[in-house]
This record gives sequence, structure tokens and C-alpha cells, in this order.
Amino acid sequence: MGQLSVILPDGSAKSLPLGSTSADLAQAISPGLAKVVVAAKVNGEVADLRDVLPEGARVELLKIESAVGLDTLRHSCEHILAAAVCQLFKGAQVTMGPKSHEDLFYYDFDIGRPFTPEDLIAIEERMKALIKDKVPFTKSMVSKAQAHELFEANGQKYKKEIIDWIPDERVSLYQCGDFIDLCRGPHLPHAGFIKAFKLMSSSGSYWRGDSSQPMLQRISGIAFSSQAQLDDHLHKLEEAQKRDHRKIGQQLELFQVSERFNSYPQRHGIAELVVSGSYNESASARVAEVVNGGWVTRLKEIFTEAQFSVSNFSLFARQHPTEKDFDLDVRLHISTLNSEQRKEILALEQSVIEKFPDGDFKINIETQIREEIGPGLVIWLPKGGRLRSTIEDLSRKLHFEGGYDMVYSPHIAKSDLWKVSGHWDFYRESMFSPMVIDGQEYVLKPMNCPFHCLAYKNRPKSYRQLPQRLAEFGTVYRYELAGVMHGLMRVRGFTQDDAHIFCRTDQVEAEVDRVIAFVLRMLRVFGFSKFEVNLSTRPAKSVGSDEQWEMAERALKLAIEKSALPFSVDAGGGAFYGPKIDIKLKDCLDRTWQCSTVQLDFNNPARFDLTYVNQEGQKEQPVMIHRALFGSIERFIGVLIEEYAGAFPMWLAPEQIRILTIADRHLEYGETLSQELIKAGLRVSMPEVSEKLGAKIRQAQLDKIPVMLVIGDKDQESGGASVRLRSGEDRGFMKMNDLVEYCKQQAIIPDGNV
Repeated sequence: MGQLSVILPDGSAKSLPLGSTSADLAQAISPGLAKVVVAAKVNGEVADLRDVLPEGARVELLKIESAVGLDTLRHSCEHILAAAVCQLFKGAQVTMGPKSHEDLFYYDFDIGRPFTPEDLIAIEERMKALIKDKVPFTKSMVSKAQAHELFEANGQKYKKEIIDWIPDERVSLYQCGDFIDLCRGPHLPHAGFIKAFKLMSSSGSYWRGDSSQPMLQRISGIAFSSQAQLDDHLHKLEEAQKRDHRKIGQQLELFQVSERFNSYPQRHGIAELVVSGSYNESASARVAEVVNGGWVTRLKEIFTEAQFSVSNFSLFARQHPTEKDFDLDVRLHISTLNSEQRKEILALEQSVIEKFPDGDFKINIETQIREEIGPGLVIWLPKGGRLRSTIEDLSRKLHFEGGYDMVYSPHIAKSDLWKVSGHWDFYRESMFSPMVIDGQEYVLKPMNCPFHCLAYKNRPKSYRQLPQRLAEFGTVYRYELAGVMHGLMRVRGFTQDDAHIFCRTDQVEAEVDRVIAFVLRMLRVFGFSKFEVNLSTRPAKSVGSDEQWEMAERALKLAIEKSALPFSVDAGGGAFYGPKIDIKLKDCLDRTWQCSTVQLDFNNPARFDLTYVNQEGQKEQPVMIHRALFGSIERFIGVLIEEYAGAFPMWLAPEQIRILTIADRHLEYGETLSQELIKAGLRVSMPEVSEKLGAKIRQAQLDKIPVMLVIGDKDQESGGASVRLRSGEDRGFMKMNDLVEYCKQQAIIPDGNV
């Protein structure tokens, strides 16, 4: 038999028989290595261990701990999930999973009804049995016609459409046990490599993300190479659930936003449950008793005329037990609700609480009011508006100090503008549909940059007038597909802290330095100190000269190096019109969030014919730098809510101080104290409610107020107040002047410079 030669990562060559695979290569190097590799990179492309190697290929063998290995592990666990579902639910229709398994795995199924908690337990047990049996994964290549025949024989009605999407004439199939599916792979050698996994939730998901298509049922899960990694992940998920900005945003009355896409018919009605929560592992039997306690059936009886369903169920075991055995959050989406039904729901909630006092149970009613707006469109409530104003006011101040000018642009423009900018050709699918006004076609703006180009172009520019830095809190609108809305993190209307810098070539390096320093200072002001930085360079297809690209990439690289932050290079990952820097912040749970971007642009200045007059009196094209610090204000506030679990530092808190009077006779003095604090620039409230002091303190702590000022007879007589902090610390009595100064010091905005 003939031989082939492959190149290993260290540059050495390895000779193998023709027809050898990456698995054969691993075995030839070491039998021990062959037992731990799960995938390969062949000439830089991810490949299955079963794929035949070409002559002269550069081969890197990958273990399960690698990024590709972890993706392969989760991808294979996904197929084991589908195999288990097909065994347990005869006739189950299997559709698709995600392209990437970086965060989780899932499959969308059609079994004619939602999955129940008991279903998920049974599926997990069947998956464990398949893993214990080390079910092998096998790969085959067939024609599209053969694939059509196979899946038609298997009764899989969704596969025809999927096969027709594939441009190639031959497709790859993977089989594990009795389950077979279209798949590009790669996959594990066998299921025994899966050491730790957990099914996280089931939820509704439309076929192809289209609300007019059938509703499918998505089962999501996570997998790791060790139980310790899974336990750590579940602990972070538990923390993330406590910090969920959607839940805290409602509790603190910060904002309203809908994630739903279907409308609520008024006449017939829809009642839909979304259930989530966590529990102590020792109380799993107790939780099962709660879940199956009959309250869902009772809800169905309350809404006999409604179309009733459980669209999402997510319940997982805590890694660290808490005092309460379980926490069950039930959200009831309902089109119409009368007073009698509301009473019945409250009575039902109370009956469950009385029957299961060892846990927290809450039914939250969400009626149609938010559906009148549309999905992904945010209403900022007064406290959220104050929070957002505090952030924007600080940002404006720092922008003016940094030499920026603020501009404002309209929310719509004629489609001609987007044709000039290129968005019409390259971004149209993410834009809202046009509207015709006075015979002209208008669209909601998806970007602010074309307006800033026109603002720059308002008057001729001399080289002495550059750089020009234009900034705007510009609200943009982007059409996100159904099913991807997520609170403030993914919306259809959001505000960018956008800026565009127009400068000469010789100014680029200094301007990028300034931007990076500005970005880091701003993020540090809000308490973030850990960042991931990525530099994306010139792709194969691009506009601009070699000299421009070399200059731009050098300037971006030098700016990152000056910041002393570690960074990675995504070779060829830049946009066709210029290289960019992405800065992701890391939160308290080590999650990364994309916020800041610095993007050089050689395209828009040419498209809009932007020029300045150089020293020789000749017209020259400026360099354009796109820049965002927060990215989306909405997403950044969502990140802040989860970072601080709603307990914002005092300078940022929408309500910094709450005055708590012991009796109504203290209200007049409380108002005097309130006015002194307001004059000092502090945000103060004094609720005039007839409650006992203990109840007022508890409510202030639930509302996460940083400072509580208690006023009684002695406080009033002495001209001050007793200071109590959110943490529970009692700071004792302070005279009014001392009190005002103390609160001012607590509310000082951090500098952010290092």
C-alpha cells in the first residue's frame, strides 16, 4: 500500500498508509493519545477523526479540553439527547440544533405537546444509559436523493426542507444508536467521552424562527469534560438566575420590555406559563411534589376558555444549599384577566405557599399591556430613566472634556441614504421594512454613521480643523428574528453611545490611543477591571490601499500594547472596510460581554465623498474611526443590573437615600431634610405611608436603597437623623450638616483612571 506524509504542529513529518485518518495518526503516535483525542484541525480547518487525510496536510490533534474539543463534546451530547427523545417518544420529529456549541447544546423537537419536568428526568436517564453503553458515532456520505429517501422512510417531515437548503450534492450523516441525522460534525468516537451533562430547560421555539410557523419544543443542555466543571457552571447559573436583569428590573421598577412575538387575541384568549427556579438537591422529591401539586391544573380551570400551555420550564439543582428548599418563579402571560380571576390566582398562590412553606413560590401575572408596543422595544420607568440619565449625563460630561461635539440625528431617513452608505445591499435583512411617505421610501435607521458623515460634510474642512469628533446617543432599530429577544440584552430598538472621528492619516495613531484610554476609563468607572481584547485584521476581500491597511493595523496594535492589556489577533477577521478592536468586559461571574468597539473605515468616506483641504491646497480623504464605549445603552444597563444584582453603588443608584419617618408628625422635618439633600445634588425619596418602621426598613432593603435615614422624636429635636446602610450596618445619629457631607462623600463618582 502507498504512503502519505502529514506535517505535525512541531513541523515534523509523519508517514502513514494511504487512506489513513486523524484517528490513525493519533494511534501511530501513541495508543494513549488515541484514547484522548476527539477531533482534529487539518490545514487549519476543523475535521472529524474519521476523515481521510490528504497528502502533505498539516494536522493538529485536539483533546476534549480544547475549545474545539468542548464544542465537539456538546455537539455529540446533543445527538445523544435526540437519540434518547426518539426512543422515548415514538414519532418524535427532530429538526435542528445550533451552529455553535460554545455555550450550550439544544435540539428543537415536535412531539405534539410541550415537554414536562418528568419528561426531562426520563430523557436524562435514557441519555445516561446510552453514554454508559459507549454508543459509537459513525459517519457516512450519501447523495441528497438518498438522504431524502432515508428521512422520508423514517417519517421525519422537517428534513426535506433542511436538505434542500444544502447546496452540495452529497451530504454527511452521523448515527448514534438508532438515531441518524444530517450533520457536518465532527463528533466524538463514542458517547463514553461524555463525563458530565445536564438538561437545563425546555421552551417553545418557532420553526425557522418564524412566528407563523409551527411551535416546536426546544430542549437545552450543557456538557463538560468533568463533573467539577459542570458543578462550577451550575453554581454560576444559579447566581446568574438570582441576578437576572429581567427579574430585578421588574422588582425595582426600572423598565418594561416584551420578548414575545405572537399577539394575544382578545376574544379567544391565550394563557401561557413560563416556569423557572432552583432547588436544594436534598429536596428534589419535595420539589417534584410542588411541581405536580395540581396548581397547573387549577390554573387551567380558572382559564377554561383560554388556549393554555406551558411554553418554558427551567428548574435546576443548586450547588450550594440555601435556607429555602426551592425557589419557583411562575410567569403567567394572559390576554385578558378579570378581577375574579385575579383573586383566584392570588388565592391559589397563597394555598401553595401554605402547603409548601419551606420554599418560595410566586405567580407573576403579565397581561397584554406590553404587547401593544411590540417585542424588543423598551419603556424606561421613572427609576430606570433616572439610572439611564445618570449614565448618559456622566458620559456627556466626559465626552465634552475629551473634545467631542454632540450631534443629534433623526430616527428615519429616505432609503437613498442607506443605498449610498451600502447598508441597503449588505444589511437590509436586519432593517425594518420601508414605509412610503409622500411618494418617498423611508426606513428606520439601523446605524448612526451615515448621518455623521453628512454632519461632517456640512461645510468644507481644512486640515487644521481635524480631527473632528462627533458623538451621539443615537437610537437605532434593527429587525431581530423571532425567539432571540432577551430583556435588555437583545432588543429591536436601542441607543448607541456612538461616535465617529474624522482625522488625517498622521493623526490616526494618536486618536486611537485616546479612544482606547477613554474606553478603559469609562468601563472602570462602573467597576469593571477585567477585559478581553481582540484585534481583527484585513480580510481577503477589502477596500483601501495596502498602505492604509498597514497604517491602520499598526495604529490599533500599538494602542492595545500601550494599554498593557493582553490581546488576541483574529487574522482576516476585520470588516472589508477596515480593521477593528473589540473590547469585551468580564463580569463578576466571568461572563464576557461585547461592549466597546474601535473600527477604522476606508469605505464611508469614499461613498459620501468626504474630503478636507491639505497643506498643499489639495482635497484629501479623511480616515473615519467608528467608536462605541457602552455599545448599546440598554445592554450595558442590563449588564450593570446583573453585575450588582440591582444593588448599585451609591453614585449610580437611581434612589440614593430614603427617609423613613417613625410617625406622621415627623414628615414636615423629613421634607426639610430631603430638600437639603436634594440641594446637595443627591437623589432622595420619602414615602408617606402609614407603616411600622420595621416594614419600611424591609421595603427599603428590598428596593436596594444604599442609605436609609430614620427620623424619630429625638432625631428631629437634635436636628439630624439616624443612618442605616443597605448592608444592615447602623451608623448611628448624625447632625444635618454632617449627614449631608457624609452622603455626598458616599456618592462621589469614581475617577476610572489607573
